[in-house]
Amino acid sequence: FDGKTGSQLKPFLAKFDILARRCQWNEEMKVDMLKCNLTGAAAQLLWDDPSCQSYGQLVVKLNQRFGEENQSECFRAKLKVRKQGKDESLSSLMQDIRRMMILAYPNSSSDLGKIMAKECFLDAIYDKNLSLKIREHSPVDLDAAFQLAVKFEAYAVLSGAPKGEDRYRGSMVQTVASPDQDCDPTDERSLKAFIA
Repeated sequence: FDGKTGSQLKPFLAKFDILARRCQWNEEMKVDMLKCNLTGAAAQLLWDDPSCQSYGQLVVKLNQRFGEENQSECFRAKLKVRKQGKDESLSSLMQDIRRMMILAYPNSSSDLGKIMAKECFLDAIYDKNLSLKIREHSPVDLDAAFQLAVKFEAYAVLSGAPKGEDRYRGSMVQTVASPDQDCDPTDERSLKAFIA
């Protein structure tokens, strides 16, 4: 564990505990193995506080410095401003929204949390027209919104529509003859190109 992303501490400790139980490590072995698996900022903890000698103390210190519990406000702010990257898949966006919801609201599994996750996902979608189309179908939660997004995106790809927000603008954009282009009003093709 390197300490760079606090959201990774909980899974790291869960995996470490499974390994410790399977290998039947005693308390001293758990401390040594945990210390050996800390790198970067997390390893700095060993130098900053050498008094951490028990496994429990070390886990408490790691949680205080890198745990999610003290970062829920930060994750709430990140969730509000989260936007889909141009090359980011809907699946990746949905998984990240779900992860950030858990970190922002660790003890919430209510219907309100499901609605908030759905709204964050819809607000984060790069293609605002796609987001609007999904909203028109009133999905009840994040999973339903994601399924609609994937379905509508697949339909758009099958129809040959351009990617992103341009997908819905194609029929509204008109081609105008450039000033450099010769436009002979008696030539029917030039006239059609100019009007189109």
